Amino acid sequence: MTQNSSREQGSPEADSNTDRAAVGLASYLEMKRIIGWRSVLLVSSLALLLWLRYPALALDLELGGLVGVGNMLLMMRGNERFLSRKTGRARRTSDSLQRLIIMAVVPVITTFWSPWWAMAVTLSGIFLPLCLYVFELQYRYRTGKT
Repeated sequence: MTQNSSREQGSPEADSNTDRAAVGLASYLEMKRIIGWRSVLLVSSLALLLWLRYPALALDLELGGLVGVGNMLLMMRGNERFLSRKTGRARRTSDSLQRLIIMAVVPVITTFWSPWWAMAVTLSGIFLPLCLYVFELQYRYRTGKT
């Protein structure tokens, strides 16, 4: 009997791993959904407050936040496809480069209606969802909810 025979399908160890993977995937998908909505709500709330005084900056923040949420979700989807071996390394690199170009162009486009220094507001909106994701991961690891 070899060492791998205990890991065959139908063995208690394989069933346990499958169950843990299913629970982990469900937790991941829930966290992805929660972080996406939380990011949209936070950015929209901040933009609404900023709208009262500086409407152009509020638009920059909202646009940056929406691009940031889209980038976060696309990055997660790219990771999922890469791990499931549905895309190769070259395709993954191409997708990452496209996202990077879009994230670099959006703050520059906002300078058409805002001052040049307002790019920082757009960039903060872009990176806010990723920061919220990091904080949520840290919280889940500390509390053991992963």
